[in-house]
Amino acid sequence: MNVKEQIKKTQEEFSQSLWEIDDFIFGTTLSYAFFQDKYKEFLETHKPDDEGMTLFTKLNSKIPSHTAEINVLAIINAVARTEAYLNDILECLFIWNRKSLISDKTITYKEAIEFENIDELVKSIRQKEILEFSHSSFKDKLKFLNKKFNLTFPEIDEIHSEIIELFTTRNIILHNNGIINQTYIQQNKGTKLKFGSKRKVDEKYTRKGIGNLRMVGYSISSNAIKKISK
Repeated sequence: MNVKEQIKKTQEEFSQSLWEIDDFIFGTTLSYAFFQDKYKEFLETHKPDDEGMTLFTKLNSKIPSHTAEINVLAIINAVARTEAYLNDILECLFIWNRKSLISDKTITYKEAIEFENIDELVKSIRQKEILEFSHSSFKDKLKFLNKKFNLTFPEIDEIHSEIIELFTTRNIILHNNGIINQTYIQQNKGTKLKFGSKRKVDEKYTRKGIGNLRMVGYSISSNAIKKISK
């Protein structure tokens, strides 16, 4: 499989994984709605505290919080998959253009001699670059791809601010219990959300965000393939 084929395959698998998250949101939400309808039917012949009904009553009371948590988990999962996808695409690009690994960074004789051949050394350097890339912000990832490979992504430009917001929402969910902090406000200049408030995510927001991430995947793969094909 050549590099272009690998990029196409990686993009298709990434897109499919996002569709699966989308399907999970829809299917789980539909299941909860079905249960709520059945619960109402049960109440016509049973009391909430009847034997055997307490479990259903408890679940019914938790459905609102469970529904909210589904969206939170979907955001975390979708952004994580996007970051992994970007790492995979970067590896393809490094394999395509090994000279792009050239930088001012150095290694010692000791580090170099530990490798059996030049290919193993190059692979190690590639992995270190990908690791550093993985820790950068989405904005910096795009800058890196532009600087290293002269790639531009006009499709992403149209939704860039929404993607930045999605990534920063994921970050505060993971690291600040979903509370808006100064970093979020600095990275989303036009936000109307207030410092210290809770960032709420609903199904509409989540599914739109996943759709935007799907566009990110398409834009990066298609423009990378165009570059390689020149």
